[in-house]
Amino acid sequence: MNEQFAKDFIKAQSEIGTLPKDKKGYGYNYTDFDTVVKTVKPILKNNHLGFCQMLDTKENGKSGVTTILFHESGENIQAWFELPAIVLGKANNAQNIGGAISYIKRYSLCAILGCSSDDDIDCNVPNSNGYTQNNNNNQNNGQNRQGMPNNQNRPQNGQQNNGGYYGTENRR
Repeated sequence: MNEQFAKDFIKAQSEIGTLPKDKKGYGYNYTDFDTVVKTVKPILKNNHLGFCQMLDTKENGKSGVTTILFHESGENIQAWFELPAIVLGKANNAQNIGGAISYIKRYSLCAILGCSSDDDIDCNVPNSNGYTQNNNNNQNNGQNRQGMPNNQNRPQNGQQNNGGYYGTENRR
């Protein structure tokens, strides 16, 4: 990432601020994809940045969404997130797939921009009434929800996680 790209990106991030959590679902509040886009597009434009997102299938047959953040200099960073297995519900197949794509697009756009689109519920435990805050900091014995030590739960740049790859590719 060149110096001007970095400066413009940092300025855009500071202008994005906190996204409004305007929707409720599954025990938490979140910002829907349309609100994320409407909020960030003008800020990115004013800072010589833009983004695009595409459905993509890798050589291994796995499908996902590629998010590209680009700068007017021609440089870009990108991230790919694998689509989760689709659990068919009451909606038809196309609606279920569309919901999964929207979900991944929202998360991957917010991830590449460094902003949050939902409440942080990592310390919440489910109960019969929804989600209740877990206030016992020692209850997890220093482990996250996957049972990994808290300081080791994120793969290093370029290593694969359950939903794609951490890190970005810098392209010119």
